Amino acid sequence: MKKILVSALVLATASCASSNYCKSWNNPASQGNQDSLDIFISALIWVESRGNDSAYCASEDAVGCLQIRPIMIDEVNRITNSEQYLLEDRWNRDCSIEILSVYFEYYGWDDFEIIARGWNGGPKGYVKSATEGYWEKVKVRMEALNA
Repeated sequence: MKKILVSALVLATASCASSNYCKSWNNPASQGNQDSLDIFISALIWVESRGNDSAYCASEDAVGCLQIRPIMIDEVNRITNSEQYLLEDRWNRDCSIEILSVYFEYYGWDDFEIIARGWNGGPKGYVKSATEGYWEKVKVRMEALNA
């Protein structure tokens, strides 16, 4: 049985257009501490945008450091039963991380691989072979950041 720790990372909400949803991140005890969470987030951001908050993929309308598409804004608004996240929030790093948090907390994911593969491939992404390469990229980046 995995033990869950509530980490000290509290995401800023003031910068999001109308957000009042903000929780601490759940962090699996087996995966370490706040530093490992920060490294994981940094690795996801690197894989998605090379750290570029202004990244834009026109073919997918994917925006920002985590390359969030409009459908994800719809999804987190459904999850929170609100319209608090706006398309422009995708350009803001803190809001993008908060959107990621809302998404994985809703599904109860507490493992970095499951979170990464679910982020890449949707709610069932963690079982799709198509997301294995994405997780490998995230792992490689995490290892580089840990070096």
